[in-house]
Amino acid sequence: MSKRDIIDRSLWGLAALALGLILLPSAVLTLAARQPQNGVADTYGRTMLALIISGAVFVLVGVALELLAWGAAVRHASALADSRWRTVLLWGGVAGIITIPLLGVGVLIFGSVLTAYLVAAPNRPCDHPHATTPTKPVIIRRATRGWAITAAGMLLALAVPNLTNPGRPLHGLLWPSLALVAIGFAVAGIGAVMVGAAWWGALFNTYGLPDKTWFRRLRWTGIAAALTMPLFGLGALILLAVFVAYARRAPDGTSSSARPAASTALPGLIRRDISSA
Repeated sequence: MSKRDIIDRSLWGLAALALGLILLPSAVLTLAARQPQNGVADTYGRTMLALIISGAVFVLVGVALELLAWGAAVRHASALADSRWRTVLLWGGVAGIITIPLLGVGVLIFGSVLTAYLVAAPNRPCDHPHATTPTKPVIIRRATRGWAITAAGMLLALAVPNLTNPGRPLHGLLWPSLALVAIGFAVAGIGAVMVGAAWWGALFNTYGLPDKTWFRRLRWTGIAAALTMPLFGLGALILLAVFVAYARRAPDGTSSSARPAASTALPGLIRRDISSA
């Protein structure tokens, strides 16, 4: 399986997860909150039950596709001359799966490892593999689109409750309102994935520079953003600020002045930088 096939499988998995996370919680909450409590005895209740089952199926399919993409990525990386990609994918994925019960920390670990591979790993095994590190204009374009999609999703999710007030279009429409809120958060999640991919691209890009100042800034601000994201979205502001600074001031690590093979390895990003300090 080629890297392109792995990317396609991962994207289909994300799409299935997004659809499942739209259907499942909105249908469950609607069924639980309906008055009178008729359960699934009538047509409406059976419809909600069907949506719950459909949402659960989509979630399971999405999880299965992501796990298959991860397994294919591990096999693909095993054929590379540099074994560090395989090591990081394998143990990073295992660590992510194990730590998922810890408030979903594992989802961040698993997603980050797979995203890093998809962004910058060599496309195919060969004697002299070339990383697919994106250029700075591509990174900025992806980050801008990601932020725009995230903002649009959050605006939708936050606007829906106001539309449910008396006299507004969604007043009394519980399931459509919950579905729209779920869609908003799902869209925001897709945008966040795009921003995360852009951050990994910037990290690999700046690692190719002789001066590692921007690499260190992106690395530590990215970690700080991930840790502070639950604090009312503070991490998003940190990440946005560093992306703005990166877009305005950072050089392009894929230019001719960059060190030729510096951006081809993921596992050395932290270790080499520390050892050279």
